[in-house]
Amino acid sequence: MLLNELIDRYGEGAIVTVSPYVLASGETLRWILQIDGEDVPGADVRIEEDPDWTVALLVRGDEQVEIQRWWTTTYRRHGPAGLVRRLGDLR
Repeated sequence: MLLNELIDRYGEGAIVTVSPYVLASGETLRWILQIDGEDVPGADVRIEEDPDWTVALLVRGDEQVEIQRWWTTTYRRHGPAGLVRRLGDLR
């Protein structure tokens, strides 16, 4: 439902951008979510890690949509990076 609502609002070709807000210490304080350069009201980004995978999720309440997935060892080695995806590619 979340993804369908976002596609209805922004269109399948809209660009989803997720950027880390990193402190001078290197700690990621939070993730900034935008679609076509606009903040997305009521939605956020969550990063979940397990021994194998690190997953970036677009979340709103109990709903979530996977944005991207990395091997956890790669994520830990290279640190957080920004993501750019087409909204329709998240289906």
